[in-house]
Amino acid sequence: MSENNISPTTPTLDPSTETYPQINGNDDDIVITDKDKEEFINKMVQYRNTAITFIGNNKKELASIYLQHINSPDIPDEDRCGVLGINLVEIEEKNNVDVAFIPTKLLHIELVNQINERKKENDENIIYFLLLTPVEEKILEIDIRTLMS
Repeated sequence: MSENNISPTTPTLDPSTETYPQINGNDDDIVITDKDKEEFINKMVQYRNTAITFIGNNKKELASIYLQHINSPDIPDEDRCGVLGINLVEIEEKNNVDVAFIPTKLLHIELVNQINERKKENDENIIYFLLLTPVEEKILEIDIRTLMS
């Protein structure tokens, strides 16, 4: 997506190392075929590409939402740290992408831990996005300077 100068720092999709939905229980009748895995990966890639396109097309607005929220004197300090949620769960039915700032305290502990691990590697000028799709929840991170340009 070079035309938008968006370069997520989140590791790229590698289907050989990607995790798939786990089936719990002892139901021996359930089998995940290679075709099922391929369809899952294709959907995952489709939603991720949709999110990157959306971010590229709305980068200044997204940066503005994020900065207004984290810099607002009207918002308590504990609610200023968070992510921008990009909800694609109903995009096919509504043809709409919902965006909201989500304070860290509202996120699942696994997502918070994942963000904290990424912050150890790079915490300068990064906006974290929580991508919500029908097939996954994924943290994306993008350098805010690419959004502001």
